[in-house]
Amino acid sequence: MAKKYGIRIEEKVFTDEQLAAQNERESLFLALNFAKDFYIRQLWETEEGKSIGLSYFKERGFSHPTLQSFELGYSPESGDALTQEALAKGYSLDVLEKAGLTLVKEGRKPIDRFRGRVIFPIHQISGRPIAFGARILRKDPQAPKYLNSPETPV
Repeated sequence: MAKKYGIRIEEKVFTDEQLAAQNERESLFLALNFAKDFYIRQLWETEEGKSIGLSYFKERGFSHPTLQSFELGYSPESGDALTQEALAKGYSLDVLEKAGLTLVKEGRKPIDRFRGRVIFPIHQISGRPIAFGARILRKDPQAPKYLNSPETPV
């Protein structure tokens, strides 16, 4: 077909390094999408999510269609709920850390970056989540009111 319409096709051979980088990017996209779905489930299907996150959104005038359209969610207060579920589903700790979802500190148990916050996914133009913004709902002078994902390869 390309020949018929005079379109030149070039095959590109990727180096092992380029393939590894592409695989890492895809792993990050998968982990971020998993996190988005996790946060949505937390908002709609857990008592904590409904009583804290959904209540906050309702007080602010967010409609159900808006919450669903923008894929808003809630991160539970527990320190590692997302990390533990992701690890159980086969995601690696390294990928969770590179995606900005999990904080890993030497000699300490890994914890979720976002805890006890409403979650605002940031989507790329294709619709895939690439980062998150989050707002804390309790008063804590030691914690920032707003928290964003760190810079990542995606």
